[in-house]
This record gives sequence, C-alpha cells and structure tokens, in this order.
Amino acid sequence: MLYFPLPETKSLSVPKGKSGCIGLDPALHGKELQTRLAHELGHCEYGGFYTRLCPLDTVERHEYRANKWAVERAIPFDELQKAVKAGCSTPWELSDYFDVTEEMVQFALTYYLERRGYALPSPQE
Repeated sequence: MLYFPLPETKSLSVPKGKSGCIGLDPALHGKELQTRLAHELGHCEYGGFYTRLCPLDTVERHEYRANKWAVERAIPFDELQKAVKAGCSTPWELSDYFDVTEEMVQFALTYYLERRGYALPSPQE
C-alpha cells in the first residue's frame, strides 16, 4: 500500500504480480478510508482490473464486483442481521456500527435485499 496525493480519485488499485498494489490519498481517514480500502482490496483480491485492450471489459462490471467483495467482508450479512436486531435501523446507524460510509451501507442493503433476496429481521426482534 502506498500513500500519495490523489486529489481526484482519492484511491486506486493497479495490477502487480498475482494481486495488486493500492494507492491511498493521505487525506483519507475514518469511514471513508475504511470504505475505500475495502473497495480497492476487492479489486486486488478478485483480480478486477479493467483494460482498454478488452472490448467486453467494462468499468461498471469491475466496480460492482469490487463493491460486492468489499461489502461481503466489511458488512457480512449475519453481522448486518445482528446489528438490525440490536436496534440499528437507519443507514447512518449502520454506518457507525460498521465504520463505513452510508453509501457502502446503501450498496450492502441493495445487494443483500434486492440482488440476493435476503430478508432482515425487525429491529429488537
């Protein structure tokens, strides 16, 4: 992992060997740092680096897969269920609980509930 100014992207990952190398802007901190690091690790762990040389390769596809990888590790569904049972019922509460951004929580909810068809318990159930 390397820290250097990335004023436009704030983070990036590039292929290196069998995984990759991550660059993070040193200004990142807290939830934003956690979320971006999980996302970039997703690119490295599943090998999701896009290239202009492959016409079927899309940025959106790789970004979705990196986000999916990140959510499955930063907000595992069984832990999300526990958080909801404990009373976390809003995206900002879940964001605080998991120490990630609200955007990542929203992605997790969409991914688990709409894409995977999972259901969450009622709070305090």
